[in-house]
Amino acid sequence: MSAASTYPTDAEAKAQIIEAGLKIYQRGLVAANDGNLSVRVGENALWVTPTGVSKGFMTEDMLVKLDLDGNVLSGTRKASSETKMHLRIYQENPDVRAVVHAHPPAATAFAAAGIAPTTRAETLATTDFIALAQELERVR
Repeated sequence: MSAASTYPTDAEAKAQIIEAGLKIYQRGLVAANDGNLSVRVGENALWVTPTGVSKGFMTEDMLVKLDLDGNVLSGTRKASSETKMHLRIYQENPDVRAVVHAHPPAATAFAAAGIAPTTRAETLATTDFIALAQELERVR
């Protein structure tokens, strides 16, 4: 983040999205084109992943910049189909600077079967997000 702002610059935000997208892809926390990420870059602006793109193969030019009403400010692709969830999170939580939403296959399997993880191994299989969040916090 730049010293003059509590928000990352556009370049920093786009790099963070690409890095986090690659990590959740490499760790198997998303399948196919699942998941979406966003980073807030101002009081009324954020970058978000596009729809229909694997998080492991995104490039910065694929990202979409929006205002908090969902209007496109920059980018040529269509924003994630779950952008409204991101916008609501930012609108209701001004301190939030980033959102990562994924459907880890193991967690999805437990949920589809109606089974809550009961062992530490099952919980870790479904929530590798803690390690990812800690790593992203370290990078910040």
